[in-house]
Amino acid sequence: MLHIRDDLAKIEEYSKSLDCTKFAERDREFDAIMMRVIKIGEEVNSLSEELKEKYRDLPWHKAVGFKNQVAHGYLDIKPSLAWETITKDLPILKKDIENILKQY
Repeated sequence: MLHIRDDLAKIEEYSKSLDCTKFAERDREFDAIMMRVIKIGEEVNSLSEELKEKYRDLPWHKAVGFKNQVAHGYLDIKPSLAWETITKDLPILKKDIENILKQY
């Protein structure tokens, strides 16, 4: 869980000075952020079923699904759709992860 939090923080750091256009144009930032997305999906996959069941309201499958799209369809990723996920969905996931970590 700590790795997920840390990867989300890195994505936030890497993307803070970007907009959708810059994100699509800057290969280094794009690649770094997408690698973190892959890591988050893998880390979610490795969480225990008990933990995922305890927090079943969280859309764990979306993190894994996004990771699969990035990892297996990298050349087909539309930067605008990735950017939307990064700026809208990942901040929610970060807040959810932080709330879970506060309980431990």
